[in-house]
Amino acid sequence: MSINKFNDFKNLYQLSKTLRFELIPQGKTLEHIEKNALLQQDEQRAKDYQQVKRIIDDYHKYFIDEALSHVSLDDLPQYYDLYVKRDKSDDDKKQLENIRKELRIKLIEAVKSNDKFTTIFKKELIKDDLVAWLETRASEQENEVNLIKKFSDFTTYFTGFHENRKNMYSNEEKSTSIAFRLIHQNLPKFIDNLQVFEKIKSSGIDLSSMSLLLGDISLEEFFKPNYFKQTLTQVGIEFYNLMLGGKSSGDGSKLQGLNELINLYNQQQDDKKNRLPKLKSLFKQILSDRDGYSFVLDSFKNDGDVCRAISNYYNEKLKNSDSVFDRLPTIFNQINEYDTKQIYINKSALTNLSAKLYGSWDAINKALEFYYITQIDKDSDKNKASISKKEKWLASECFSVYLLDDVIRHYLENKQIDEGVVTQYLVDYFAKIFTESSNIIGQITNQYSTVQAIIQNIQPDTKNLIQEKENVAEIKKMLDLIMELLHLCKIFVIKSDIAEKEHNFYSELEYCLEQINPIIALYNQTRNYLTQKPYSLEKFKLNFENSTLLDGWDRNKETSNTSILLRKNGNYYLGVMNKRHNRVFETIPQILETNNSYEKIVYKLLR
Repeated sequence: MSINKFNDFKNLYQLSKTLRFELIPQGKTLEHIEKNALLQQDEQRAKDYQQVKRIIDDYHKYFIDEALSHVSLDDLPQYYDLYVKRDKSDDDKKQLENIRKELRIKLIEAVKSNDKFTTIFKKELIKDDLVAWLETRASEQENEVNLIKKFSDFTTYFTGFHENRKNMYSNEEKSTSIAFRLIHQNLPKFIDNLQVFEKIKSSGIDLSSMSLLLGDISLEEFFKPNYFKQTLTQVGIEFYNLMLGGKSSGDGSKLQGLNELINLYNQQQDDKKNRLPKLKSLFKQILSDRDGYSFVLDSFKNDGDVCRAISNYYNEKLKNSDSVFDRLPTIFNQINEYDTKQIYINKSALTNLSAKLYGSWDAINKALEFYYITQIDKDSDKNKASISKKEKWLASECFSVYLLDDVIRHYLENKQIDEGVVTQYLVDYFAKIFTESSNIIGQITNQYSTVQAIIQNIQPDTKNLIQEKENVAEIKKMLDLIMELLHLCKIFVIKSDIAEKEHNFYSELEYCLEQINPIIALYNQTRNYLTQKPYSLEKFKLNFENSTLLDGWDRNKETSNTSILLRKNGNYYLGVMNKRHNRVFETIPQILETNNSYEKIVYKLLR
């Protein structure tokens, strides 16, 4: 069917438009606003709001620790047995997923059963709970209490903020929840460490000094599945990581942690195959993970914020004393010395890798299919059951580096790839990725030198950088390179619970990922700052001393919302009442209609 009339295209879809209006003070309104400093009050309240949000986040951290301090997780031993099981069946994987779900539910049930949770998103949090909590803290500051009290009549100011924080208490598989952080991120790390500890015990390392850090807990108890319950809180996570990293004493000496003992042991091993993997630190609890990022702000206010953030990130995370720039080349250059049967590449990375190695997006996927039908199941296309098995195998979340190289070799030997394509295997590709002229770390280092020169000439309290397109392009280039480095590392990140991992490789890689990962927040904040319009003004919410200002127009709500609509000579006006005189329109004098009078609009919501 052909459509040849223009009118046939009309009124087919809803159209949304954004209308912009300017409110122009009439008569003595501006004089009244200035006399009562109403704008200054609201501007200060907007600044205070940022500080109170941080206090609320501190309260959430306190509450989470308290709520999780006595949680019982009876399914941990069963989860452990399934996690470490080799060659898991589909039923095993499904059971693992079910246990993960049950563990998430139990954690959140424990949190929500705490009495404090009933008011954590309500007005009582501002009116009562925060003040009472601050007054019990040894470090209580009077100005913090006064800040909270400023919002006792403006509790709705935090409605959107509360909605965001509710995500932390979800029992679903969401990356922003405390249950996801513990069960999907920290529990696999914890169990991987249990397996590494068995290797440490059999290595003959002298672990007697660890008792100085552990106190009454034995190492055997520390590395049992049930000890995971002690690492649910931030306090427990910090203690666990302390055992791995060690502790400095007041006299300047250092109590060595397990990873330091492992490092000393590895230095004595001539054969790299005898070296032990390092233990993985656990992620901090949600909200606590922001504490160490001195370069991540809610938003950048000026050029100085941007420059400090970039400089601090580069020096604290990439070029620190335990440099990512040193560790990444080491693990990649030695990748063929690891067990590549236990190093995995996620399926989503195969198209990009294929394009880089063979100039074709689907070469590796074609090689996988060819391998399956010639090496695994030659009858794979004969019936629905065999077709389904093949599709399931091809849709696997990840494939080992060893298998992929075997797949590529088989594909090339059978001349399934176009003539003239350079034969490349993944092991060789990754082994030279940090040594070639295109070495991304070298590019980042060189680009930072360029950015550093820009930073040195920046005036901290200005906003001139936004208009300097060449400098913005140089900064973006550096951040893009770091994002590229992050994506390279993420090629090896797998979500499923695979126990057969090359722990030496993954313990190093995960450390590097943790260091690089804050680039995401830095990138977004820098982009938001540098792409704003140079003439844009700071915005803040106007309240005119009323937290429910303009919150509906029903006649019965006029006194609460202190706002009305007026009309005069066909023009409409917004009327905002002084909260202390919010009943002024309940008795309106009867006057003759003239050109100098306003009509008050009476609105009644019919249900």
